[in-house]
Amino acid sequence: MTWSAAAILALAPLAFALGNGGAASPPPPPAAYGGAPVREGWLTTPDGVRLFHRVVGHGSRTIVYVHGGPGTGMREGYDLEPLTAAGYTLVMYDQRGSGFSTLVSDPARLTVASHVADLEAVRRHVGLRRLDVIGLSWGAAVVARYAERFPDRIARIVFLSPMSPTRAHLTERLSHLASLRGPALSGGVTATLKATLERWRTAPDEEIPGLCREEWNALAGLYERGGPQARPPRGDACAYPAEVLRNRTVVRLAGIESLGAAFDLRPGLRKLRAPALVVEGQESNVPLDATREWARSLPNGRLLLVPEAGHRTWLDQPERVTSALQTFFRGDWPPGAVATP
Repeated sequence: MTWSAAAILALAPLAFALGNGGAASPPPPPAAYGGAPVREGWLTTPDGVRLFHRVVGHGSRTIVYVHGGPGTGMREGYDLEPLTAAGYTLVMYDQRGSGFSTLVSDPARLTVASHVADLEAVRRHVGLRRLDVIGLSWGAAVVARYAERFPDRIARIVFLSPMSPTRAHLTERLSHLASLRGPALSGGVTATLKATLERWRTAPDEEIPGLCREEWNALAGLYERGGPQARPPRGDACAYPAEVLRNRTVVRLAGIESLGAAFDLRPGLRKLRAPALVVEGQESNVPLDATREWARSLPNGRLLLVPEAGHRTWLDQPERVTSALQTFFRGDWPPGAVATP
């Protein structure tokens, strides 16, 4: 499932009039969990991209959250704001091409290396010597590559429901998830993705939020277990202007393609000496062999499989996940975190 930069742009030639120039205007900042103070604004990267970011809380220790996707925006991070109740400050940001950051649509400027450079710009802007950082899904790959490039700038890492660590694992994951969706994906993952991209490209602006919610609800069925502890997300991942939502397809494909046709994150993980916690749901539909590979590859890593939780552990078991992350960033391994041989 490798796509060339030319193919990506051919699928969406008209949707991104803002190109590299603009960033959509955000609404007033939503209230943070527990009434914690909130500050929002932009920072500018060395190559001129404006990154929209949100700072919650005023604790003495700062945690930076790197969202998934690629292309979804930082709003899933709102559900991690209970961390601030334990005295942390939480910083999150919309990655380039996403949310209310500059709508970059050139695949050459949407590589994983670009995202690594942006995380370094965030670190500098916040004024941190070393990062306590959470990388969600795709964000785990960004953080892994950042740690490989800047090992002395990492304190502690949480790889939260990380993406597949290799191309082979990614292919297995997509095929498995496709099989769970039934006949709708009988034409194969690649063919279905192409059809989805074309649908997003040609749909009128007023239909785009509906397409986004259709996709999001389908993922919720695969990624969330539900149950009495579950809660709906605090942030609406589809409440963006149509041009932002359309750009997700470009950001997504460019980011994954930039990892390489036969990418393998494990060699970089084996060099990482900082404590690293890999978190996934015990009942996730994502094949757990890939998740265990993350933990197995980390010299100072442990795996936490959250009981009664799917892939979106922070929604299925919010209190358990918040408590585990608070324990880890205090300097201890949370109960249930184990080394993976």
